[in-house]
Amino acid sequence: MSEKLKKLCFLDLETTGFDPEKDSIIEVAIIVYEDGKEIGRIDQVVTPDKSPLTDFISHLTGISQTEIDGCKKRFTDIREDVENLIGDSVIIGHNIDFDIGFLIGNSVDLSKNERIDTHELSRILLPNESSYALEVLTQNYGFTHTSAHRAMSDVEANRDFYDLLLEKINGLPSDFIDQTRSFLELETEWFAKHLFLNADQTGNFEPRNKSDKKDTTENSPTSPLTKTTQKITEACSQAEQNIDIRFLSNQRGADTIKSVAKNLNRPNLIISPKLDYFSETELFPTPEVIFDRAKLEIFKSKIVTEKKALSDQEATFYLKCRWRDFLGFRGLFHFDLFFKERNHWSAVCLDGPDHPIFQEIIQDKSSHQSLTLSPEAFFKLHDLEIFKDRVLLIDEVEEVANKLLHAPTISTDIKCFLDHKQGEPAKDAQFFVSRLVREYIEPKLQHHVTPFPQKILLTAQDKLPSFARQLENFYDKEDLVFWQEWMQNPGAQSTRWLIYYPEGGNVSFHHWHPEDWRKLKSALSDH
Repeated sequence: MSEKLKKLCFLDLETTGFDPEKDSIIEVAIIVYEDGKEIGRIDQVVTPDKSPLTDFISHLTGISQTEIDGCKKRFTDIREDVENLIGDSVIIGHNIDFDIGFLIGNSVDLSKNERIDTHELSRILLPNESSYALEVLTQNYGFTHTSAHRAMSDVEANRDFYDLLLEKINGLPSDFIDQTRSFLELETEWFAKHLFLNADQTGNFEPRNKSDKKDTTENSPTSPLTKTTQKITEACSQAEQNIDIRFLSNQRGADTIKSVAKNLNRPNLIISPKLDYFSETELFPTPEVIFDRAKLEIFKSKIVTEKKALSDQEATFYLKCRWRDFLGFRGLFHFDLFFKERNHWSAVCLDGPDHPIFQEIIQDKSSHQSLTLSPEAFFKLHDLEIFKDRVLLIDEVEEVANKLLHAPTISTDIKCFLDHKQGEPAKDAQFFVSRLVREYIEPKLQHHVTPFPQKILLTAQDKLPSFARQLENFYDKEDLVFWQEWMQNPGAQSTRWLIYYPEGGNVSFHHWHPEDWRKLKSALSDH
């Protein structure tokens, strides 16, 4: 391990909110190690000096108002001790930028400190997890974590989890380290790269099987394509074989469709919104859920040309993709996109059905008697030659017809920003939704929102210019122009609506035009 990594500070804070300027630190836990030996720790509840403790935060953290009332210190009373204990150590934590932001916002000097985020590392190294929350990961790997969201419990659990991540890094195949060495050395300043560059390379890495679910929806994360090219490795195939497939016995419609498909002399195409009932047939993906390794390198090269080095977040995404590519994963499901990574995906997936990789998929699947396709995927890809002269078997006819009616709908939301519960994007998203509810949704409904989703149809007179300006915080240029027009200058005959989801705080926007539907209907009638 390099000299820089000899002094490590494991750190976690509990706070009353997400904004260091407005919210308070209410608990501090720190353990510092030098050369593998503990040299000091702090475990202290402090009285909030900005926003107060709420019932929600008390329920989340387990810190009661009684405990707060009993403590005699504010953070300012222990700030110097915190700063001295941290010193010039490397700060380690799960989503550590949140904690670092609060310390800096409370005048702790961290200008000498590097950081390692175990959340970033786990998303790179552990491709088969259903969740990357610390309490879930520590449970999955058998670590003691008795009081999740209490600062010292999180610190001690994260310390043990960090050791596991080091074992995983040391277990990476030497071929993978060699393939990424040049990138790590020259094209990113991400500090955690030193862990990879100094790895022991035992080569005994074994990914866990993704046993919790199999998502077979083409337009959402999918399982890897195990039969398309020689690039897909045995690791991917093994993950596919370990999935337990089950059918619900009360789905008589699906059983009938399967029976008909099995006895047809001609190749068939099953179109169903419930793909889980047809898992024994070959699923057909859409291009946007398939990873393209060549585009990943273009993605990296463009950033390096513009900025000279990838940021921490960009480096995490790049290494995540490289490791999954090394394992042979191609489907979006196994890439576990997080926050801004969802924006990056469009830069590293297949461009369209003409892409050579997708043509290989078509070639591979063309010999299969039965294919299963979601309605949405069929509406997008209906003119492909592979679907010609097949018998179309429609499951859940009314639902498919409804999906056809809505197929030209263009939709968006800001959930990915709300899900990232630290930093400026989350704050911007929360304020945007809060203001939209207060200034538009509730006046439109003429009552306070209920706990249930609220759908509002916008008229031609409903224009939201001030909210359109705020979209600059969320969208890239091309999408920004479309949705700003949606809010300010709706086209003739356009149908617009929004849906607010109070439970999660998300809001989605939707656009539909009859001409788009007529074009799709005309194209399908020729099938």
